[in-house]
Amino acid sequence: MEKKASKKAPYQRLYQILHNQILSGELTDRLPSMSELSLKYNLNRNTVKRAIHQLQEYRFVYGMQGKGVFVNQKNKVNILVQKNVTLYLHQTVMMYPFYQRLVFALRSQLEQERCNVNLINTISQLEAFSDQIDALLLFEQLENSEISQIEKLMDPRRIICCNCHLPLKNCRMVGTDNHAGGRMAMQYLYDQGYRNIAILRVADYDDERSVFFHRWQGVQSFVAEHPDLNIRDCAVPVNALDQQIKQEWIAPLFTDDFQPDAVFLFMDIMVFSLLEYCAKKKKKVAILGYDDQVFACHTFPSLSSIREDTEGVTFATVQQIQDCISKSCNIEKILISPVIVKRESTGD
Repeated sequence: MEKKASKKAPYQRLYQILHNQILSGELTDRLPSMSELSLKYNLNRNTVKRAIHQLQEYRFVYGMQGKGVFVNQKNKVNILVQKNVTLYLHQTVMMYPFYQRLVFALRSQLEQERCNVNLINTISQLEAFSDQIDALLLFEQLENSEISQIEKLMDPRRIICCNCHLPLKNCRMVGTDNHAGGRMAMQYLYDQGYRNIAILRVADYDDERSVFFHRWQGVQSFVAEHPDLNIRDCAVPVNALDQQIKQEWIAPLFTDDFQPDAVFLFMDIMVFSLLEYCAKKKKKVAILGYDDQVFACHTFPSLSSIREDTEGVTFATVQQIQDCISKSCNIEKILISPVIVKRESTGD
């Protein structure tokens, strides 16, 4: 499901408004009708219906046939208040801008709901507090030994995998649909008329837990459906992502028998080395990145990029935390499509 990168979807905003009004006591009995809510908030009926359905799912309201929708007085107390949510993540995860935005947004949202939020990064810390954790959020870069220990310490129904595909059974998962992101990048460049596309990707393409694996799978699935595409790729080692990308990883993309008219970068940070190479070799190509980092609008030309929907992932993650705490049996895996931010580097 595709959402705007900078804002919550309309139904999410209405849900939050009504949810806050219920908790504050502003709404105590019957909710305004769908027509009244549509008029008041300038929304269509389907959007209003979706927000009310969300309130019903979490039992904040209930419907009475022919009479309307009413506040559930028994469930007015916010189930997140004073609950303990723990984020288990390694320091290396925070080098990625999406996770910086996501962790900040999650902490802000959860603390606004008066939830206790803790960050840990070792199994010993988890062992010390596992019996006090109501919901555990796992992020990327976990070793198999860590996953085994986590399985022993935590009920999987209290675990949410955030943007990672870990081999844990019966746990929830929320994240970006990176497969869709890879396809989206190729579709966009294809629609722009580019047929010779170079791809500077990340080397852990064989690790199904990695977002880069799913990004690459999305690229390959699109290429397989379009035989008129000519592709050249080069992989950057994972352990080099915090360094300047070497020219030797870019040079193989430009050869006598292959001259790309567009380059897709698996991370925005790669653009500086690419621009340096193109300037030296007098190459002109369209460039599409992934991450939409802060600097993307300040490069020359400004960088078009795939942006992961932080707001959408945050909203869905908080919903899954609520499900963990309320012991919902509905174990979901939610993937949210990213969006394309179009700028000058692709001719926009």
